Amino acid sequence: MRPLRSSTVGIVAELAVDRYSRDNLKLLFMQVGLGRYLPHDPFSKAGLVTDTVLSAERDAEGDDEVVQGLHEFVRLVAARVAVYAEAPGPEYGGLETDPAWKRLGEALRADGYDPRYEDRAVRLLPMDEPHAPLSAEVTELEAEFQQLGMTAALTHYKQATDHLTREHYESANGALRSMVEAVVCQIAEQQGRPWERQGQGQAALQYLIDETKVLPRGQGGNFVRGLWEIIQTNGPHPRTTTAGEARFRFQAGTACVRWTSVASKRS
Repeated sequence: MRPLRSSTVGIVAELAVDRYSRDNLKLLFMQVGLGRYLPHDPFSKAGLVTDTVLSAERDAEGDDEVVQGLHEFVRLVAARVAVYAEAPGPEYGGLETDPAWKRLGEALRADGYDPRYEDRAVRLLPMDEPHAPLSAEVTELEAEFQQLGMTAALTHYKQATDHLTREHYESANGALRSMVEAVVCQIAEQQGRPWERQGQGQAALQYLIDETKVLPRGQGGNFVRGLWEIIQTNGPHPRTTTAGEARFRFQAGTACVRWTSVASKRS
């Protein structure tokens, strides 16, 4: 998992002091796995947060567990900021205009993450470049899955996104493969082929290519088949994938599945 800049963590620490009680700050650090860094006798809330965060950051290099703890700290405080921003009352202007949320969002995007608030929780979605955020594609595909009732595909895709963000590349590849299988199986089911159990992705894809008008060979069928063959190899096995490969699979899978869902609507 890519570490966040110290300046970003500092912004979040400042927001945590403002939005948590002293006791709740202790619970927060214990919840994210950083309880061992709590100072014994902090002078103030600011001292408690500052000492804990600085101690954790000193150990973060080379320790994925501490890096993940700092990420969780940022994510949970960001959710608290969002909840405050959406609270009713004249002092709150809503999420899009809230100064704290905007400041936090700018810092996280500079670190390569786009914060998305949904169901009183925050997800940190990966970004490719400042001009081409992958997070926009992720959000659109998730919305599409919801509209089409593809709950299994949506669950697998969210898992793939979260694993990729946390740099658990083998798990991301495995979840992505399950997502693609869920999509082709559900579309095949809509076209008349029963979907009885997992592991039928190859047969469902063959059905869509050879026996329906959804994915003719020369009009996208070979494209989807090519992706299918790529995601079957190496993916979920330890030490057989790289960050670049996992990211390519995720981007290609996102684009391919969005194209496939559009094709299914035209058929």
